[in-house]
Amino acid sequence: MKKFYWAGLLTGLTFCFVTLNPVPAAAYKYSVSGLGPPPENVYWPFSDVIPVVWDDFEYFTNARAINDNGWIVGEMNGGFIFLWTPEEGMKFLVDSQNKLLFCLSPDINNDGTIVTTCNLTDVDEYVIMWTTDGGMIPLAGTAKQDGYCEPTDINNRGQVIGWGGNGTSLFWDTDGTVMNIWNWAPVGWVDWGWPQGLNDSGQVVGQCMSDRGGEAFLWSADAGMIGLGDLPGGAFYSMAMSINNNGQVVGLGSSDSGAEVFLWSADKGMISLGSAGTNWCRGPFINDNGVVVGSNGGAFFWTEETGKLSLNELIDPASGWHLDEAYDINNAGQIVGVGRDPAGHTRAFLLTPVVTDTDNDGVATESDNCPDIHNPDQLDSDLDGRGDVCDDDDDNDGVADAADICPLQNPGGQDANLDGCLDQIADLPDLIVSLELPPGVEQSLGQKIEGIMDSIAAGTEVSQDTLNRLNAFINEIEAQSGKKISEEDAAMLIEFANNLLASL
Repeated sequence: MKKFYWAGLLTGLTFCFVTLNPVPAAAYKYSVSGLGPPPENVYWPFSDVIPVVWDDFEYFTNARAINDNGWIVGEMNGGFIFLWTPEEGMKFLVDSQNKLLFCLSPDINNDGTIVTTCNLTDVDEYVIMWTTDGGMIPLAGTAKQDGYCEPTDINNRGQVIGWGGNGTSLFWDTDGTVMNIWNWAPVGWVDWGWPQGLNDSGQVVGQCMSDRGGEAFLWSADAGMIGLGDLPGGAFYSMAMSINNNGQVVGLGSSDSGAEVFLWSADKGMISLGSAGTNWCRGPFINDNGVVVGSNGGAFFWTEETGKLSLNELIDPASGWHLDEAYDINNAGQIVGVGRDPAGHTRAFLLTPVVTDTDNDGVATESDNCPDIHNPDQLDSDLDGRGDVCDDDDDNDGVADAADICPLQNPGGQDANLDGCLDQIADLPDLIVSLELPPGVEQSLGQKIEGIMDSIAAGTEVSQDTLNRLNAFINEIEAQSGKKISEEDAAMLIEFANNLLASL
């Protein structure tokens, strides 16, 4: 979901342009597309019904948020809100007369509910929720006379957060109530803040004025409000911008090196993801997979595996696009923001992960457990991450399939003769014959094995007679070791018998 972006966040701090990592060969790749032309048959707001003719003036668009269904909300010319869907393309939020509404700061959840601040008339201003079936619904306490309000996020439960012109941190619940979450702030903190991000558990992050200064906070109805601190060094100043459903938080902090992007989690605390660049940093935003996007001198992309990369290096240069700012990423990895199209116009963009399938088996290469061999069933018997068709040891027992009599059975260490199968009493007669022992020894051991098998067959439980016969078998092998039985073969047979004892 989209979160409020902040320009000039760390005023007075030292800024530097970010150094991005080189793009590795196996990095993510994206296709880039614009969102198409604006729809016709809409009219200017607050006027007689005058149609808008888009060819008559230069328009610009940016995409602010994308849900997991690929629905996008954004702004045209900084104030007209559009909804774009893969099925229907772009359409505007309009009133009953098809007039454009002047609105700001849109966000969208997976139900397609949009939240934004709108002038419903030339004098009335509200935070509204808009749905495909219910139209526009003003939220409680957001009329113009109540003071300016701006929403910053909506979650998939329909809860909304935002801020008021007097510094209040507002939380609209699904039952229609609205509250100031500063009622839960620790004693001594200033009653002022900006909530920025909201997850489906109702956790809120943003910036507050704590007793240490401007500080990133995490709030929940159960735990109240806590400060997340800041990065080491520098002036104490941090802001949390986005929180995912795993409780990971991203934002902006300050260190000895200047402004930096941070990632916070309950187990690791706050760590730096690198420079935040100039004071025009947008975001950052994080999805449930822990992928972070944002903007600092260009749109960036971060994962734990790749580090911070330029999104412009992850698209085909032949597309002609330059990506300026990334505003949101959904759980399918789709990214939206604003850039310059091949004609140089400022336009909203959509990045979609390019799915490659090297072996044409219907499974994306990056997820394929045998990326170079066709295996649509993805069978992986030993669950080692390598599919059976490209795994030389399908049961991961250390015996190659070519020499493994039981290629899909891992004996778990009980394989004295290294045939890839679990040692079993029924295999002993053939094993003794295969060793080509002197006839008298082979006959004696064979009789003992036959007695062991008869003893096992005679009862449903392991009897002392069976154990005594196995120990007698072991004693005879030990007596003949280095004499009529080689030490190597004797050690193998004793291990085999001990494995049988352990399994009884």
